[in-house]
Amino acid sequence: MTSASVAGSADQLPLSVLLPEDAGAPALIYDTTAALAMAVVDRGAVAELTGDWDVPGVYVLLDRHDAEGTWGCYVGKAPGGVRTRLAQHLRSRDHWCRALLIRRDTTFGFNSAHVGWLEGRLYDLLDAAADTHLHNGNRPSDETLPPYERAALESIVPPIRRVLRLLGYDTESPDDQVAARPAARTRSNRFYGITVKQLLDVGLLTAGRF
Repeated sequence: MTSASVAGSADQLPLSVLLPEDAGAPALIYDTTAALAMAVVDRGAVAELTGDWDVPGVYVLLDRHDAEGTWGCYVGKAPGGVRTRLAQHLRSRDHWCRALLIRRDTTFGFNSAHVGWLEGRLYDLLDAAADTHLHNGNRPSDETLPPYERAALESIVPPIRRVLRLLGYDTESPDDQVAARPAARTRSNRFYGITVKQLLDVGLLTAGRF
C-alpha cells in the first residue's frame, strides 16, 4: 500500500491515508487527532478486511447515486465486530456498493454503548441530509451514555462527515444550505435629515423629468 498524509490550515482535517495497489481493495484512513480509524470498502472486497476490524464499531452502507444525485444509505452498529457484521450484509442487503467502516484506533476501543449511541447520531446526520434516502426502518438509539462520553463521541462526527463528503456523499442538510447563502441586502427606510430640495439647491440633482 502507498500512504499519503494530508494536512492543511486549522479549519482543515489532517488525515493519513493508506491506498492499496489494487483499486478494489479497502482503503484505510487514520485521524490521529480523534484516534479514529476508517476503511472504505467496496462490496467485492469485504473478504480482504483484516482481523483488526473484528472489533466494535459503526458503519454506513452506501448506494450508488441515482440520476437526480440522491443516494441511499444504511447506518448500523457492530458491537461484536465490524468485519463479521459487514460479511452478513453481503447476504442480507443487496442495495449497497461500498461501505465506510469506523472504529477506534486505540488500545481501548468502542464498547457496545458507544457504538449504540454513534449509530443513532449518524442516523440523525444522514436523515437530515438533503440528498439521502435511509434504508433504516426506525431510528436506532442508546441513551445510556453519560454526557461527558457523548461530548467525546460528538467530536468524531465531523471527521466522518468530511470523509463521506470526500467520497461524494455530502451530508449537507437544507438548513446548512440556507445558512451558507449570503444574506440578502435589504433596503432601509431610515431618514438621515437630507431632503430632495436640499440636493437640488446644492446642485447634486437637476430638476426635470425622470
